[in-house]
Amino acid sequence: MLINYTKEIINRILLSIIMWISVFLVSYFYKETLLYIIIKPSFFFYNTNSLYFISTELTEILTTYVKLSIFLSNQIGMIYVFYQIIIFISPGLYDFEYKNLLIIIKFYILLWVLTTIMLYYKLLPWSWEFFLSFQQTTLSTKNLQVYFEAKLSNYLTFFIDIYTICLINCQFVCILFTYLYFIKRKLKFLKDYRKIVYFLSFIIAAVITPPDIISQLITGILTIVVFEFIVILILIFNKVTN
Repeated sequence: MLINYTKEIINRILLSIIMWISVFLVSYFYKETLLYIIIKPSFFFYNTNSLYFISTELTEILTTYVKLSIFLSNQIGMIYVFYQIIIFISPGLYDFEYKNLLIIIKFYILLWVLTTIMLYYKLLPWSWEFFLSFQQTTLSTKNLQVYFEAKLSNYLTFFIDIYTICLINCQFVCILFTYLYFIKRKLKFLKDYRKIVYFLSFIIAAVITPPDIISQLITGILTIVVFEFIVILILIFNKVTN
């Protein structure tokens, strides 16, 4: 029995490795298209259909393409590995455990998609607007000019970093949903601590957002909306499963 499990694990690991290599090769083949896709949010800020980047090293363009391919391969690879783990452990789960696991997975996928859309269409353009605002000098003499020229590798690093931050926040929300979902009907404490959640939402928004009241209000309100959305989903799931 143990030998069969070992063989299955080895086979799934080999499949994951083959899948990762395949995604890497496909991503590298379409590297220009993929690079254009992650740069496209910059066009929202510049209101243009073209944008140039500089390269200061001989191998920078090649390494950027390789880094982009590895990044995409890792993202798809994690999803595939997670899928293999679910398929491997699902025969040993009870029906209610399998249903609960599917609910959590569906919620995480929905949250990941919404987070990616928010990152692509809102957060990245806002980031360009905020950081490029430092180009404007307040010196009356105008003798100092600060001009931004985007470097290809730095932009990709910035995109990966901000995507990772959003993904971590998405996982935190998913963990919160999992915790609240499994306590079932014991949601009374949400009413008791709801004010504290609202207060902490605006405190966190004040720390992580640019120093303007509009961004802080938007971030705080979105956090509260996500919290209330989780509570509503839990109530619906509890009602359906009862």
